[in-house]
Amino acid sequence: MKSRKRLERMDVTKYPFDAEFQNKILAVIIRDKSFILKYSSLIKPNYFDNSVYVTLCRIVLDFLHDFGSLPTEASLRELFKEYSQENLLNRVLDKVMSVDLSDSSYVETEILNFIGQQSWRLVKPQIDKAVRSKDMETARTLFDRYMRAEEVQGQQESELFYFQHIDESFRNLKEEMDHPQKIATLIQSMDEILRGGVRAGDLHLLFAPKKKGKSIFLVNMAAAALQQGKKVAYITMELDKDFVEYRVHSRLTGIPDTELIANETKARAALNRIRQLKGELVVKKYPTNALTPKRLQAYLDYLWQIKGFNVDLLLVDYLDIMAVDGQYGKRWEKQGPLSEALRGLADVYHIPIWTVTQAKQSAEGKDVVEGTDMGGDSVKAHTADSVWSLMQTPEEAKADPPVGRLFCNYLRNGAGQGKVLEIKYDKKRMLMTDLIR
Repeated sequence: MKSRKRLERMDVTKYPFDAEFQNKILAVIIRDKSFILKYSSLIKPNYFDNSVYVTLCRIVLDFLHDFGSLPTEASLRELFKEYSQENLLNRVLDKVMSVDLSDSSYVETEILNFIGQQSWRLVKPQIDKAVRSKDMETARTLFDRYMRAEEVQGQQESELFYFQHIDESFRNLKEEMDHPQKIATLIQSMDEILRGGVRAGDLHLLFAPKKKGKSIFLVNMAAAALQQGKKVAYITMELDKDFVEYRVHSRLTGIPDTELIANETKARAALNRIRQLKGELVVKKYPTNALTPKRLQAYLDYLWQIKGFNVDLLLVDYLDIMAVDGQYGKRWEKQGPLSEALRGLADVYHIPIWTVTQAKQSAEGKDVVEGTDMGGDSVKAHTADSVWSLMQTPEEAKADPPVGRLFCNYLRNGAGQGKVLEIKYDKKRMLMTDLIR
C-alpha cells in the first residue's frame, strides 16, 4: 500500500506557475501595452487555471482584437455588467490593479515557459485519451503539435514562403499604395516619396543647420496628423510647451502668433473645425539632457494606461539633447544608441516617430545639405527609415512667397532618394507645403 501511494505521488506533475504568478501575468496583460502587443497572439485565455481569470483574459483580448487597444479600467467594469460573474470579475480586477509590477520584466522572461507549460496541461489529457483508445496516430499528432507549437509561433511572424504568399503580398501592396494606415505629411511631393506618408514602426529623421526650422517642421507634422484625426505626442526639450502650442495655432489657422489675439474669432473658428476631426495633441516638456528612452517609454505608458491616450504619432524635439542610460565619453557618442532606442519604441508601440538633429556649422551656406553635413555621429542615421535635410537661404526667406527646399538623403523603402523638393516655407505662419509655381 505504501509503495502504491509513493508511486501515485511520483506520478503527480508539479507546475511552477502558481496562482500568484498567474495573477501577475494577468496584471501585466491588462496594464502593459508593450507586453500584450508582443504576446497577444500566443496567450490563450484557457491557459489560466481560474475560470474568472479565463473570462477576464478573454474580455481583454477580444477588446484588443476589436479596437486595437486595451480597455481602460472603467471600460472593463462596464463590460462586466454583461456577465453573471460581474461581482467576481470586479473583485479580480481590484486585485489585478493593485499588483506591484516593479518586477514585470521577470514575467516577460518567463512567459514562454508559462505558455509551454499551460499548453501541455491542456493537450496532455487529450493525448492520454487517445493512447487509452489505442489511437496512436492522433496521440502522435497532438504530441508533435505541442512540441512544435512554440517554435512555430516564434517563427511564423518572421518568415514567408514566397509563392504561397503572392496573393497576400498583392493585397498588402494594394493596402500600402492606398496607405490607409499611414500618416501623410501633407507635403504632397514628400508623401509621394514616402508612398503616402509615414507608417507604424518607422523612424524618420530631419536635420538642418541651427535656426533653419527643424522645430517648425515637427509642428507641420503635428498639424498634418491632427488634420487626419490622429493623436499626437510632441516631446520638447528646447522650446517651452506654450511656444509649441502657439506655433501649432499659427500653422492650423494660417495666422502669425503675433496676430492671433487680433484675429481670435477667426482663429477659434478654424481650430474648432479641425477639432471636429477628433484628433488631439499632447505637448510634454522635459529639461535638456534629462529625457532617456526609458523615461520616454514610461510617459507613453502613462498616456496610454492612465489617460487613455493611444498615441498615433510621436514627435521628439530633438534627438541630440536627449539623455541615454550609460556613460559616453563624448556627447555625440550617445546619438547612435539614442536613434536605435527610438526605432525600438516605434516598433514596440507600433507608431511612426519623427525626430530632428543638427547639421554641421559648415553646412550653413550650402545649397544642398547632404548626409556628410550631419552633425555628431552619422551612425544615428543608420537606423532611420528616411533621412531628410531642410534648407532655406536668406534670399529664399525674403521671396514672395518665401520658399525653401527639402532633400531626401536616404530612403529605406521606395524611390525618391536624392530628390530635392521645393516647398513654400513661411516661418511667420509656421507653414511648409508644396510650392506651386
